Amino acid sequence: MITIYLTFYRHRFILLICLTGFLLRLWMATILPVTFDEAHNILLARSSVFPLKVAVANDYPPLYFTIWHLWQKLSQTVIWNRLLSVLMGTVAIALTYTTLKKMISNKVAVIATILTIITPGHIYYFSVARMYAPAILLSTLFCAGVLTYMKEKRLTVDFFLIILAGFYTHYFFSILFFLTLLWVIIYFHRNRIILTSWFTFCILMILFLTPLILEIIQVRPLIGVVTNPILKFPAFYLTPLLPWDMVQQLPILNTASIDTMSILALALALISCGFLLIILIQLPRLKELHPLACAFFTTPVVVYILVRLGLPIAGLRAFAIFFPC
Repeated sequence: MITIYLTFYRHRFILLICLTGFLLRLWMATILPVTFDEAHNILLARSSVFPLKVAVANDYPPLYFTIWHLWQKLSQTVIWNRLLSVLMGTVAIALTYTTLKKMISNKVAVIATILTIITPGHIYYFSVARMYAPAILLSTLFCAGVLTYMKEKRLTVDFFLIILAGFYTHYFFSILFFLTLLWVIIYFHRNRIILTSWFTFCILMILFLTPLILEIIQVRPLIGVVTNPILKFPAFYLTPLLPWDMVQQLPILNTASIDTMSILALALALISCGFLLIILIQLPRLKELHPLACAFFTTPVVVYILVRLGLPIAGLRAFAIFFPC
């Protein structure tokens, strides 16, 4: 009887946090104004010349825009376009809790889930119709796959498919993958079996990415890319907590006028920083999280170096996909 009650209580907790996250994001989806970038993405998903050439020509991989194109067959209203992001955000919240509870501890899972629910960056990008919603969701799935691998030391088909989908959804996913892979290689450099399995894994990944690589080479981008490295570092670390798009819309930061939405956003950002600090304090003893921490902390530095070397990367908003790390 006690076991049944505890099981029901745990399931009720999962349902409660998912419902809270869903309602919060749905509410934001109904009140946030449509930005130029969001309108551009919505119209891009409606394109008749679809899906690969248009998406790649506009600096986005094609997978999500293909799904989004089909989603818009049912309705083209703003709230319907945003609802897809809201649903993805709810799945990401549930996945955060269940993964960390299974792989680490219930305490860590609860802290991380609360952080996920209230962080303005997570709320914002899962309330607007942009490609960051599926990118963050796939990043969450990738993190779950990394934690599973660190425990079982076994590469699986579903992990392969998650990474492949990530590559076809957002280009920054490649940085997330390769920096995590670099940590794995360094950590297991004496284990030939593990290194061989990862080598085979990468060869297969390249084969499945060949169509995208060929299209990137052939298509000339339609949009110029901002390359100002000052925006890349250290603002990257703040993006998952308080996204640049939200900052641009807060009256308290733009016109110095105090309003409820600005106070709420800044308060949630400060609370999120507090929860993040708790996780960082516990990080040294949570070895399962080290490869993800490596990717999170080194990516801004890598992007900054690449931009200084002349590689055109916009990327400030894109660092939001590292939120699950």
